[in-house]
Amino acid sequence: MKQTISDSLSLIKVIRKRIDDLGSLRGKVAVRETFFNTSEKQVVPQYDVKSVDKKITKLEEMKFRLDNAIKMSNSLNMISTDIDPEEIFAPLE
Repeated sequence: MKQTISDSLSLIKVIRKRIDDLGSLRGKVAVRETFFNTSEKQVVPQYDVKSVDKKITKLEEMKFRLDNAIKMSNSLNMISTDIDPEEIFAPLE
């Protein structure tokens, strides 16, 4: 699927947010705790940890592929400027 670099960069931001959300879900909300008395607690899994990990892995792979495609595109495109790098790094006179 072809898309602009701008679209890809925006998509990477969304993927990062989704990965963060799923990581939090895996760590905090993936279980439901029920207190019967002050000494008893029942923990019931709400999501399959393996499924959450698979989803995170797929999102990481998507992010990697998008990032790689952007870098490859940037390495092929040249821009014209009137900036001389030699002048920037030249010592003071």
